[in-house]
Amino acid sequence: MNHTPKTWWGDSFVNALEGFIDSGRLQRGKSYRTDKRVLSFDMQLQHINATILGNANAYFGVTKPPKYKISITFKSIDTKEWNGIIQRIAMNPSWLAKLMLKEVPSNIEDAFTSVPLLPVSFKEIKAHCSCPDHATPCKHIAGIYYRIANMLDSNPMLLFELRGLTMNALIASLEKTEFGQVFVTHLANQAESRIEPKTHYYRPFQVSNNIKHTSNEHIWTLKPEAEQNSDDEDHEQRMPAGLIKKQGENPEFWTQKGSFIRVMEEIYQTIKRKNEKKLM
Repeated sequence: MNHTPKTWWGDSFVNALEGFIDSGRLQRGKSYRTDKRVLSFDMQLQHINATILGNANAYFGVTKPPKYKISITFKSIDTKEWNGIIQRIAMNPSWLAKLMLKEVPSNIEDAFTSVPLLPVSFKEIKAHCSCPDHATPCKHIAGIYYRIANMLDSNPMLLFELRGLTMNALIASLEKTEFGQVFVTHLANQAESRIEPKTHYYRPFQVSNNIKHTSNEHIWTLKPEAEQNSDDEDHEQRMPAGLIKKQGENPEFWTQKGSFIRVMEEIYQTIKRKNEKKLM
């Protein structure tokens, strides 16, 4: 993990910190966010404990790279506040649709009417490092902030956990609302999904003058070809590219810039265009 945030919500997390932290001091922590520097990292909701590898400094008599212990705790939002926030989110289908694709709606802060989602002051974060630098944040703490921002790229739901809301609590609250039930079902399907490497739904190309394919939609859906026809009752309800979209815009394995889903769509369109004659 050695990249800067790729999503706007990852950037927004860092920008929120820059609102009350010296940006120069925060920038010094970038080099401490990598796997080579972060020896251990444990995150339990809003509580983070980590070990960072520091630098040797012969001038000060430090001949071996020291290991520093870091603890960070974000202020949690109380249950009463969360109940109102979740109700507002559950009543907005567009927000839920975004969250289903592992995206954070650009106006999600509108659901947080009395308390912010992102930290806005030192009062909302307690951070400590065992290094000699008593300023806050030291470069080691700043490195962990960037580490969290990188994690948010692939898992934006961590924004909720950083404010003390467990996934179980979120699901339990959403289950009580109509739109929320759809979101809960989607989360459950994600948890139960297993990719079988030996099976796929791709139909081999058949080059024949007597056989014509009227549609290649099955290549971009989750259903096997045998189950796909124009009379399918749930034809309109199927999510195109369901398996792809379940990965989200920035899955953990995706190291390139831009949206994973958009790139896959472009690849599919290119393949479709180049093989159009074979598919007709």
